Amino acid sequence: MQDYYFDACGAVTGVTCSGSSVQGGANCIQTYGSPAPQPPTFPADSCAALGAFSSQACKQMTPTKVTCQYTGGDGDRTSEVVYTCGPDYLPPNATQPNPSAVPAHYVINFVGPSACLGAGAGGMGWGDFVCLFLPIFSFLYFAIGYAYNYKYKELKGIDAVPQLEYWRQLPGLVKDGCNYSWEQLNVFIAHVKERQRGAPADAGLKAALAENEDGAASSTAYEERQG
Repeated sequence: MQDYYFDACGAVTGVTCSGSSVQGGANCIQTYGSPAPQPPTFPADSCAALGAFSSQACKQMTPTKVTCQYTGGDGDRTSEVVYTCGPDYLPPNATQPNPSAVPAHYVINFVGPSACLGAGAGGMGWGDFVCLFLPIFSFLYFAIGYAYNYKYKELKGIDAVPQLEYWRQLPGLVKDGCNYSWEQLNVFIAHVKERQRGAPADAGLKAALAENEDGAASSTAYEERQG
């Protein structure tokens, strides 16, 4: 029976191996023996560090998989932790692909949403894409446009800003858009209030009813207006 203790965010500190020669913390502690020892401190003859956390070297293998390599473990042990993106968490497992290999090498597999590089199990989402590339595109737009105007149109200072007239009009356009949206919101609110009071929403019908309290006459007046 073998147990493995590892911390994805740093060196293992919750448990210690009294016989380990790894300095500065291990990436993973392996325990063995029967009966199995209990944390937090393991006897020297029942545990080993599988690598020094300071030797960590991580690499993205695919859009859904990252592998972190570790060396310098007890007895020259090496190990790797494989993080695979998945919609559900699966129990981590550790294997020794070649038990007869010297030095020993171990592979620890972790599967779950926390291993995904972005929103959800599909990788990078649209929000991540916008936050990452919008500043880059904006910088390139202004830098290239400014350089072009400066070199080929011989413009200098603020006049070399690409599409300067558009950017000067932009605040006014935004203001007009906000005013229009505010007006439409007020119209919608007034419409909702009238419906809640049971009053007719149609302005023509409302005016016809105001001219004559008789229902029939009001209906005729409204039909004439509509005709």
